[in-house]
Amino acid sequence: MKLNYEFALREIMGEYILVPVGESALRFSGMITTTEVGAFLWRHLPEVHSEEELVRLVIEDYEIDRETAEADIGEFLQKLREMGILE
Repeated sequence: MKLNYEFALREIMGEYILVPVGESALRFSGMITTTEVGAFLWRHLPEVHSEEELVRLVIEDYEIDRETAEADIGEFLQKLREMGILE
């Protein structure tokens, strides 16, 4: 999975925010709020090669069934693709 922008993940008062940094800040205006699981996924995106790997990581770290994990991860990745952040 390839990210098109560089973001810094920040936790502010219990909220997770993705903030564009460097040249990404010039091309992508705004910030993105996400959940704890979204932050978990974001941290792992650079090291995984497939959606299935993300599903496995989420199932291992959270008490969640495969079907729910697949649906939630699919939705998260789709939103990143729609924003042009993920190829």
